[in-house]
Amino acid sequence: MKSIVKYFFYHVICPLLLFFGLDKFLRRMSSKRCLIIMYHGVSKKKNFSINGRHLPLDEFEKHLKYFKRHFDILSLPEICAQHNGKRSKYSVALTFDDGYLNNIQNAMPLLLKYKIPATFFISTISLTEHEYIHPSDYIDLISKSTSDSVDINGKPFAHRDGQLRNSDISAYTYINSLSFKEFKLTFTTLRNRYPLINVLKGIDPEVHKLVTAEAVAELASEKIFAVGSHSHDHVNLNMLSPEDLDHQLSVSKKLLEKQIQDTVDCIAFPYGYFSKAVVERSSQHGYKYLLAGGIVAAEWKHHVFPRIGILNMAGYSFNMLSINRGFRNFGF
Repeated sequence: MKSIVKYFFYHVICPLLLFFGLDKFLRRMSSKRCLIIMYHGVSKKKNFSINGRHLPLDEFEKHLKYFKRHFDILSLPEICAQHNGKRSKYSVALTFDDGYLNNIQNAMPLLLKYKIPATFFISTISLTEHEYIHPSDYIDLISKSTSDSVDINGKPFAHRDGQLRNSDISAYTYINSLSFKEFKLTFTTLRNRYPLINVLKGIDPEVHKLVTAEAVAELASEKIFAVGSHSHDHVNLNMLSPEDLDHQLSVSKKLLEKQIQDTVDCIAFPYGYFSKAVVERSSQHGYKYLLAGGIVAAEWKHHVFPRIGILNMAGYSFNMLSINRGFRNFGF
């Protein structure tokens, strides 16, 4: 019953509301004019084989057409420069997190077709470990590969509501609570227990493959695109020692700058987590534009930019309504 109600809301109610102009009404409710939008993957088909981080390509193109009709589309530096200014027209900037290869294969050609700038945040471990899979994706792959509960550091995580959970905590939340040393040891253990050859059976590579060094160079060769850091290991930066934090920030920056032969001055914090130490050290390492993955508290609004994330399985109409409403909560 719950799934029927959700389907009716996303695919009947939301299209009707969009048709009757609710998007314009929602947009005008905000005095804020700038909004940064966060995507992850873009797949050629409705590919939700392990999670919902990949927007179907045909829907992504509809997003771009909508943006061209209704907004000024700015680069990340251009929109960040408006932080303390006043714009008369609603403006958006597009960003992509995690560094999925499908960003280059699928999203980039459409962005070029419509001449839309974008910034791609890369976790650079994929440039040095070609079979690397993001931690969250690995957890999802394990979950799909077995119906049994999964032991993580002696804690049993059972299948519940589409996630692996231990009591009230999800496997994602638990992994993000670990120190860097514990994080690395945990995933070494999981990879030994659940080898790639097993967890990847029947899984479309589109939903887990990450960019190579060559793909990053191809991306950087197009002047309307920018490349930013997403740390090196895609780890919760709040849980790191000062030495490990410096390593994540500096290694990622150096690897990207070597590959694109240009300065990397923006970073999107993995999972959206940041702290005073993360902000200060990021600035000291030369990152000018610091991005979160959601709403930013008032105390950080002059240092960190908020972003609204796309809900990939909710459909085009819901996302357009959400983006227009997002000017109020995520805009500046």
